[in-house]
Amino acid sequence: MSNGNEVAFVEFYNMGSSRDEWFDQQFIANSSWGLFFGSLPYMGTEGYYNPPHTARRFNMFKDMMHPCAGNTLFTTVIDQMTDECGNDWGNPTRSGFPVFLYSPHPTEGATVINRTGTGYPMAETADVLAVWVKFI
Repeated sequence: MSNGNEVAFVEFYNMGSSRDEWFDQQFIANSSWGLFFGSLPYMGTEGYYNPPHTARRFNMFKDMMHPCAGNTLFTTVIDQMTDECGNDWGNPTRSGFPVFLYSPHPTEGATVINRTGTGYPMAETADVLAVWVKFI
């Protein structure tokens, strides 16, 4: 949410999944970006872990490249200054933690830095990440 408005969403349908399995591409029922993500090899609640960096949670990355300027994301939460991409991304964490990033494009991932001419939009920052869970 940003300024009280929903800016992006992901709905999951995971009957029978565990508390750790639900945030998985196979369970996506609907989203701001539709359902045709291609592969999301970097998706999970536990965050991107590359010691000593454990900083991104609720990841939905289309790809993660080094240098990090090549990354494209649908959404992520940066919750620590130790994110290894902080310098490549122009340190989006300067405004405090956590930082909620999302793609404003209706079908594509976004980059965290301006890659003019690539066709990818810039990721935007939301104020809140809301998670609603319905137990049936």
